[in-house]
Amino acid sequence: MLMIIQGFESRYEEIMREPSIRQRDGQLRELMIEMEMIFKIPMLKTRRGRKRTPGDRTIPEGVRL
Repeated sequence: MLMIIQGFESRYEEIMREPSIRQRDGQLRELMIEMEMIFKIPMLKTRRGRKRTPGDRTIPEGVRL
């Protein structure tokens, strides 16, 4: 498991060096989708069914990036 997490951290750092914001956004989106599948991270929703925003403090600490 540690090796998987380190691989994701390495890929994240590589992506963040990408000068194009558009390409970086796409690569980060793909990385997050892969992490959601591997770690079985559920889509977070509010009580009203809306998706939570990244700054929402009600998101569990372990799920926030």
